[in-house]
Amino acid sequence: MALVFSLMTVLAFAAGESWVVIKDNNGLCKVIEAKEKTPATIAGPFKTKDEAEKAKDKECPNGAGSAVEKIKDKAKKAVDNAKADVDKAKEKAKADVDKAKEKAKADVEKAKAYVDKAKEKAKADVEKAKEEAKADVDKAKGKAKEKAKEVVPSREK
Repeated sequence: MALVFSLMTVLAFAAGESWVVIKDNNGLCKVIEAKEKTPATIAGPFKTKDEAEKAKDKECPNGAGSAVEKIKDKAKKAVDNAKADVDKAKEKAKADVDKAKEKAKADVEKAKAYVDKAKEKAKADVEKAKEEAKADVDKAKGKAKEKAKEVVPSREK
């Protein structure tokens, strides 16, 4: 069969312009102008490009659509992969946010504990200062009473 196509292709060159249907490396059917070293054809040669297009539609049921369909499939796969990547990134970001929230909560708890400890120390310092002040006032009152006794003689005599 291939021998017949090859012979027909060679004969077509002698007649002038001719068109053939080929299948490329990606499995896509194409109509090309026949040249001396045309790759293995699946149909042709044809005198007109229209005849070749009709043969392509017959030999390759997807016809010109097969290239478009493959491109659409590749685009769909790329979109699906991109969506999967976005979903993975969202999950990672959510995990990172959750981790940051937990760290922030722990930091807030540490800060609260520090503030509570500082409040307790401040209260203790205030109480100590009050006691010292009261002691100083009592001491001053005692000295004042003694001074007053010295200055004012007692009536008991």
